[in-house]
Amino acid sequence: MNFYQKIYTHKVVFSSLFFLLFLFNVETLLFSHFSDDFSQLFFCLKTMFMISLSN
Repeated sequence: MNFYQKIYTHKVVFSSLFFLLFLFNVETLLFSHFSDDFSQLFFCLKTMFMISLSN
C-alpha cells in the first residue's frame, strides 16, 4: 500500500464514521422529539392487541 492509498483509506473510514455519527444524532433527535407520540402509538397498539386477545 502506498502513501496515497493509506490517505484514501483513512478518508473513507473517517467519513464513514462521521456519517454514522450524524445518522445516530438525527435519529436520537427525532426519537426524543416524537417520544410522546411514539408512546401514545405504542399504548394504542398495546390496547388494540389486548382487546383482540380478549375476544
